[in-house]
Amino acid sequence: MKSKSKLKKIIATLFAILTLNSFVTAENLPAELNADSVEYDMNTETITADGNVILTQGTDRVTANHGVYNFKTQQAVLSGNVVAIRDNTRIECDSITSDGEHMIARGNVYGVQDDKTFRGEQVDYYPNDRKHILISTGGVVTSNDGTFSADHLEGWIDEGHYIGTGNAHLSSPPKELEAGGDRIDYYTTDPENRLNTQSRGIVIVEGNAWANQKGNSLKGNRLTLHVADNGGSNESSSGKFNQDIQKSPSRQQSFIER
Repeated sequence: MKSKSKLKKIIATLFAILTLNSFVTAENLPAELNADSVEYDMNTETITADGNVILTQGTDRVTANHGVYNFKTQQAVLSGNVVAIRDNTRIECDSITSDGEHMIARGNVYGVQDDKTFRGEQVDYYPNDRKHILISTGGVVTSNDGTFSADHLEGWIDEGHYIGTGNAHLSSPPKELEAGGDRIDYYTTDPENRLNTQSRGIVIVEGNAWANQKGNSLKGNRLTLHVADNGGSNESSSGKFNQDIQKSPSRQQSFIER
């Protein structure tokens, strides 16, 4: 009975870790592991599952071809057609390594949360840090607002804040805005309301920076765009400002102080 109880605890903990959480759900629902082959080594406290691996707990679900979990180190590895679903987040990839606080997804990674998606060859995911994602080998983030890509990309999904470095590019059809440069700092909202306007977002472009919106073009070393509720840009509303900013990019810095 003791071994059976401990095995149940291991399965529940394994599920909690693989669904990117360090604790079992509040409802404390039972977790279930199914596979073609399941082996539990009581000496090493390692559980190995092979073939059609399925972990479920309530509506949460993880599937893979192979899975290994070490109860002592609390590290889990899943490989082969991995799909992890928890609440409103779904992640697909070739393999996942996780300890509950930090997940590394590798190979054709594709994640979805509500209207947001992210993709890349490797994604580091910190679910307890505002759903922080790090795509160090180049990635793409999309939402209803548009598409953001860069050679090095990180973001905080809960805050709608993304930073791209290296060939950074932003395209937002709803805002009729496209921008690019060496670095883009993109806020989908203006949490601090820095310009005392009803801004829907801030786009800061640095290094070989350019931006186009509704036929207006901006170029400079640093561009700062505050996008208004009507989809327009506070800075691009003045033709004179567009001309001045192309001649003197440093003027843009006065609009946002870091």
